[in-house]
Amino acid sequence: MRRLLPLLVLAVGCAPAPGEPEVAVVQTLTLLREDEGGVSMGWDLDGIVSDEADPAGCFVADLTHPDGSPGIDNAFGGLLPALEATQGAALGALIQRAVDSGELLLILELTDQGDGCLDFNVVRGAGEPAIGGHGKILPGQTYDIDPTQPGFDGPCAATDNGNVVRLDSFGMRLPLKIFDESIDLTMVDGRFEMHRRDDGSYRGIFAGGVSTAEIRANMATLDGIGEEVPLLIETAMDNRADLLPDANGFCSRISVGFTFEAVSAYLFEE
Repeated sequence: MRRLLPLLVLAVGCAPAPGEPEVAVVQTLTLLREDEGGVSMGWDLDGIVSDEADPAGCFVADLTHPDGSPGIDNAFGGLLPALEATQGAALGALIQRAVDSGELLLILELTDQGDGCLDFNVVRGAGEPAIGGHGKILPGQTYDIDPTQPGFDGPCAATDNGNVVRLDSFGMRLPLKIFDESIDLTMVDGRFEMHRRDDGSYRGIFAGGVSTAEIRANMATLDGIGEEVPLLIETAMDNRADLLPDANGFCSRISVGFTFEAVSAYLFEE
């Protein structure tokens, strides 16, 4: 028999009751971009502030946070203007289309165990969500968990009065199939942060490293993004990979980040 997991609707300043899950579904998922002047949201993922002369960062200059903090790792974000000048805008569209269609239903679960931190999990939902007139997933819908899809079973997440959730060890595998296009990327050694808004919705950001070999393999399978995009990505993997350097200053991962918005949801549990 299926049991409906209750959604705990939180006011600002309130924290989840111990043992009661709070559930949300990701409504929008957008690649973090590098803005003019080398500015980007995100974090210092590798713990160093590097420039083009530093082999520790594979000779890729770090970016600057809008608040002025240095060392931000988001090398893939610097590719977006060039991709959008070709047909690479389809990359972002594929991701959002997967969210809207239910192919990529990322369900966030937070449970306060009463020990000063939150259990934080991400599961994949199943089913086609209802879309509102604004073109986004509507809140308050109920989803099944898709047991065939990978998720994330996180450690203790830090919280600020229950309204900001932070996790310093985040990773996730995202296999997708959208029409004839298949994408399967794994983010590792990342960070996650989510804020509750006054209206009960959420906004957040997460970032981490993705294997350059994995990106190459994925780009080789995409047919509807133009011939220039795979070539541009291939060049970027050689010139912009900025994480996990070897002894020669060659990096095998590139930093990637996303912003997201989420709304309230329910889950059925078998």
